This record gives sequence, C-alpha cells and structure tokens, in this order.
Amino acid sequence: KRPHPSKLTSYALLGSIVILAIIIRMPTLGVPLSGDEATTFWENASSSWITLFSQYNGPNQHSLFSFLSNISIQIFGENETSFRLPSFIAGVLIIIFTYIAGNLLLKSQSASLLASFFVCLSEPLFEQSLLGRGYTLTAVLALIFYICGKNITLGNQSNRGLWSLALIFFGCCMVLTLPSNI
Repeated sequence: KRPHPSKLTSYALLGSIVILAIIIRMPTLGVPLSGDEATTFWENASSSWITLFSQYNGPNQHSLFSFLSNISIQIFGENETSFRLPSFIAGVLIIIFTYIAGNLLLKSQSASLLASFFVCLSEPLFEQSLLGRGYTLTAVLALIFYICGKNITLGNQSNRGLWSLALIFFGCCMVLTLPSNI
C-alpha cells in the first residue's frame, strides 16, 4: 500500500527540516571542549561502563550519554566530534520524534511539521545538541517515552505488552542519562 500524497509531502518536508538541522549543527561540532562539557569529558571519558552505571560521582555524570560517547570515541577516535556525536544525533532525532509525537497528540501533519521546524531552530535545543552532555538525549527520550505511553493507550491488546516494555526501558534510559529525571 502506497502512502497518501499528503504524507509523502509531509515526509519530504520533514526530511528537509532534518537536513537543515544537520547543516546548521555541523560547523560547531568540532570546536574545543569548554566548561561543564570539558568536565564531563575528563571525569567520564575513560570510565568503564560498569563504573558509569554503578557509581554516581556528581552532577556532571550523565551516565547513558557518557556510555554512548565512549563508544563513539572508541569507534571514531578521541576528538571533540566523537565526544559530541551522541548529542548531535539526539539533536537531529528530536525533530523526527517531535513530528511523531505531534501526530499522536494533535492528529495534524501540518502542526507536527511546524513543531518540528521550531524544534530545529530552538536556541536552547540547538545549543544543547552541540554540547557533549545528556540534556538533548533526555529530551529525545522523553518524546519516545510519551510515544510509548500514547501507543499503550491507543494500541490494540497484542502490542500493549511491547509498548509497556519500551516505556519501562526508555524511562530507565532517561534516569541513566540524568538522575534528576527520576
């Protein structure tokens, strides 16, 4: 079954917004680390995953972000871009999940696209998606958490268990990203 033409147009516009988000975030991806971002790197870049998830050493520890960042550094090398990659990806994914959540909440492709566009250009979300910390990851996980909860209430009985497990999993991920999310 082919998607309705208006859905194809919405997907094309959403793709354009995602490309815009990537383009405007790329230039500052490799700038030197500073402030809390540098502290997060120095305190957690060499930590094992067991240490990251079993010990909380202070407010600069965003365990899930540091875990993802450490994987990125192992794959792409120790540099600012590798460290920030999880935040950068979260900053792009937030646009897609805003669109999905908007459709579930408002049942309007136009409103969902507009919300995605505003999220793309939102200064706080833009700034946080460029810093190697867990705040943008928290925002993405909160949207996924909402989507799971909405699908539990809207879905049929056969999928409810999977959505419930996903809700629990992403809720735990939010707490592991930033303990104050509890």
